[in-house]
Amino acid sequence: MNHANKLAAWNGSLASVISLSFNTEAIAELLKGLENLIDASSGMITIFPKGRPPQTTHHRLLANENVRIHIEDYDNGAYLLDPFYRKAVEVRYQGAVCLREVAPENFEQSDFFCHFYHQLGLSDEICILFQFDDQTIISISLARHLNEADFRQEEIKQLETVYPLLKSV
Repeated sequence: MNHANKLAAWNGSLASVISLSFNTEAIAELLKGLENLIDASSGMITIFPKGRPPQTTHHRLLANENVRIHIEDYDNGAYLLDPFYRKAVEVRYQGAVCLREVAPENFEQSDFFCHFYHQLGLSDEICILFQFDDQTIISISLARHLNEADFRQEEIKQLETVYPLLKSV
């Protein structure tokens, strides 16, 4: 899909969000719109309330992605090892960031990588992180799978461009 078509699809998704009065169906449409905007294969939204375990509220996983691993194991404690979560908590990072910018040295040899990237067939990920005054963190995770190209800097910039709008939603 070319840039103009992606922009038109994004605007259509955003119009749906507004017309659906920001309900749960609207947020699912927003996730789909973001996936289309940067050609992500799948995505999920996770809320991290301060002092409580996270809750993945929306997801658009591929048929071959394991919900138990991808969501249940993650929400039940594996998130503590997630480099995106660590960046959000440790430096209160906000904005779009890709895996290569947050992954620690030798990340590909870690249990977390083997369990959540290798086993699920993920090749790259971008998270859009939001910080709120009550110290709640929201993460929108957008992934690509094996045999797909890594995300490009232009795609991260595209997400940064829509970030203020996303945060208001």
